[in-house]
Amino acid sequence: MKLFNPSSLHPFILSLLTLALWAHLPLRAEVYEVPLTQSASSANVYVEVDIDGLPALFAFDTGCSDVSISRALLQQLIDRGQVRLSDLKDAGDAQLANGKLYKANKMLLLRELRLGGYTFRNVVASVGLDKIHDAPLLLGQSVLERMRFYYVSNGTLRFEPFEDDFQQALVAARFYADDSTHYDDIALRLLPYEQDNRLTCFYQSRLYHCLAFTGRYQQAHRLASKLLLTHCMEEDELTEQELRLYCNEAVTLYNAERYDEALTVFQTAWPMALDFRTRDNRYVQHLGNLAWHLYMQLDDPSRAAPFRQYKR
Repeated sequence: MKLFNPSSLHPFILSLLTLALWAHLPLRAEVYEVPLTQSASSANVYVEVDIDGLPALFAFDTGCSDVSISRALLQQLIDRGQVRLSDLKDAGDAQLANGKLYKANKMLLLRELRLGGYTFRNVVASVGLDKIHDAPLLLGQSVLERMRFYYVSNGTLRFEPFEDDFQQALVAARFYADDSTHYDDIALRLLPYEQDNRLTCFYQSRLYHCLAFTGRYQQAHRLASKLLLTHCMEEDELTEQELRLYCNEAVTLYNAERYDEALTVFQTAWPMALDFRTRDNRYVQHLGNLAWHLYMQLDDPSRAAPFRQYKR
């Protein structure tokens, strides 16, 4: 038997195969470099950043949860017309590298943040304490997580950004985490990257909540298994989330008169609810009531009888 010899291929066919191979390989972005400045009075390292045309020196802080700007810088952006008061939204606490929490009064999207020749669009930023007008500027995870990699060597920060679509998916999930009107969009943006195993625990958990809220039950349940295996969520928290999701799913099917499907969901959730009842009995009560009505609808009163105690 003759072995296949690639050199025997017609050059045109060979070129097509080469193009097809490259089409399936991830495109690599350019690696960017930016010098770092060591503080003379502390261990802080600083980097020159351009915010919507305003140059500023930011502390390079890998432990900070966001990019943090001062009230003074915010006021400059407002004065230049690059930020409106309507752009600001309430925010929670932000965390520094030392684990300390500080109150971030507002959150906003910076239109452009230029770093080492690369421009990040729509950067999630928080504004520091009310009482500190000139709070430190911190370059944190809402930019660093948008990099495929970054490292510091010989006083230089080198990084390679992710593709823009992936970056904007992360932006939407972070900035609109508390706005349910965006959950459908967030789910659609993040799902392809979750399937490629590109999401961190933080974004896997965000995706799970968006899938649950928008009724994508099967996708949410599959993701729950992964969250448990990777310890992205505490087991008790995830079990409670799953029970809530199963209850919603079963009720939705019941109301649609899809009783056999609702029964399948109940049978999956019931053992979980019984095991969880020492911590929260409401899921047993809710599912037991549903089971009674389901079996009665399916004309099976003998199987409904054990659940009569839960009937409401």
